[in-house]
Amino acid sequence: MNKIGCFTRQKVWFALGLCIFLSALPAYSQNRPALREDLWVSPTAESNLYSVSNVAFGGGAALGYGDGSALGLRVIYCSDLDKIKSLEISLLIRFYLPSLAGHSGFFIQFGGGPVLVAPASKTITAPDEFGMISVGLSLGWRFLLGKYFFLEPVVRGGYPFIGGLGLSAGVHY
Repeated sequence: MNKIGCFTRQKVWFALGLCIFLSALPAYSQNRPALREDLWVSPTAESNLYSVSNVAFGGGAALGYGDGSALGLRVIYCSDLDKIKSLEISLLIRFYLPSLAGHSGFFIQFGGGPVLVAPASKTITAPDEFGMISVGLSLGWRFLLGKYFFLEPVVRGGYPFIGGLGLSAGVHY
């Protein structure tokens, strides 16, 4: 069979191609002593559509680093209480627009990684027979609250989830 662990060869090649594409994005270095690199940590609450019939609710955390653009990691656990539980682990690349300078305002975020899915009656295990690759695009806005705190509402869409709404409140240094 054309499987590597719980993933098909097609999904593995797609994930590898996505990683190569995202790593080829240009990176620029500028001497901007007024702005500092930003390290942020935030708990996240989210609702999403991993099943067609019910909305799933859950939470997790995100960690990122960068100024103008950021790299990070995001982990979300959601359950729709009837049929499906999911654990999503995503690498993220975020760009603050329109100027790509600073760490507040409108942002676009690309994310991808493994997602483990299980029926509500079972526990999520790795390797999982229902595991797959998750890829998505998020649009959000970071509101700075004082010197160290922020609030971020986010709308996202992708595969295998259909869409999602999230809210993060965190700390940046």
